[in-house]
Amino acid sequence: MAQGAAIVARWAALLAQQQESTGTIDFAQEAEAWQSIANEFTIKTHLMWHEGWFRDYDAVAQEWSSQADTMHLSPVFAVRRAGACRTIAGVFFPPSYA
Repeated sequence: MAQGAAIVARWAALLAQQQESTGTIDFAQEAEAWQSIANEFTIKTHLMWHEGWFRDYDAVAQEWSSQADTMHLSPVFAVRRAGACRTIAGVFFPPSYA
């Protein structure tokens, strides 16, 4: 949410720079509003970090999750995957090809 709002805020800021004074939409005001949303959700996301792990909040039980988010391990797999991709790419594009 925070990232999406920041992107829309940036687009609105760019449009505000190009806007004629007679425009029907105040893009500068839109940029401020979207940046406010981005800031709010950035803070909310940061508050979800507990003891070095991202924790979800269970609104029904009104408590933080006790489970460590396994997505924290994704960089390990991404690195392994990148190595495999380099190996495969080396078969199709050996160094002598470049």
